[in-house]
Amino acid sequence: MTSQMTSRERMMAAMRHKIPDRVPVAPDISNMIPCRLTGKPFWEIYLNQSPPLWKAYLDAVKYYGMDGWVVAHSVKLKQETPINVTENIYKQNNSWKAVRTYHTPDGDLREVIVSPIEDSPTPIEKLIKNFKEDFKKIRHLYSKVVGYDDSVLQELKSSVGESGVISTYVGVPGFHEFLSFFHGNLEAVVYAYMDEPELFQELCDLHEKKELSKLEILLDRGIDAILTGGSGSVTLQSPEIWSKLSFPTIKEITKRCHQA
Repeated sequence: MTSQMTSRERMMAAMRHKIPDRVPVAPDISNMIPCRLTGKPFWEIYLNQSPPLWKAYLDAVKYYGMDGWVVAHSVKLKQETPINVTENIYKQNNSWKAVRTYHTPDGDLREVIVSPIEDSPTPIEKLIKNFKEDFKKIRHLYSKVVGYDDSVLQELKSSVGESGVISTYVGVPGFHEFLSFFHGNLEAVVYAYMDEPELFQELCDLHEKKELSKLEILLDRGIDAILTGGSGSVTLQSPEIWSKLSFPTIKEITKRCHQA
């Protein structure tokens, strides 16, 4: 090729199995490097969105002169059952603690997140305490998608331009996905799967339906790439469970992306 590609053109060419002008350089610098480059405590980025992580990442892309691969929640879904979330934030030692309460029509769910000065937030209390008892509340988190707000995606497109591609995560059901919801971590997920198989399958079905609705919106609004979050999916559950819970959704996501 005689002309040099932009970072976006280079990344898209590689992702589409075409030949770019050179090998794209887009290391996964995640959150640690962008946050540290701001010179601010990490809680400023995560709790106060000052700046949002994606903006900190773009600054890091410019600083290192690399090809950008922005991963961000780019659309806000509007659901049939709106969930009011209240948040109380207070300082504790050298970190900030955020207590979030999700008010559903069938009762409250609570999580507690700790944001240290030099690390990403860590949940110390997760939403689901008793899977069977909490399920009627959990279902409201997956109510029908009836609309969306894509203002963040439009801001992303304007800010990223040709400096890179924009990706959004479309989750796949499985132990790796629900780990962040179950208090008690992987052990609690495994017990829920074994003790309440029908409810667990319903949770997977609800999750898939919501994520596929998000996927259709993203494809319609012109997202560059989709991430399915596969890391952990074949290490936190057996291949048999992965094939049952996760693989069907991966195939459906892949099919719809190919069609788009």
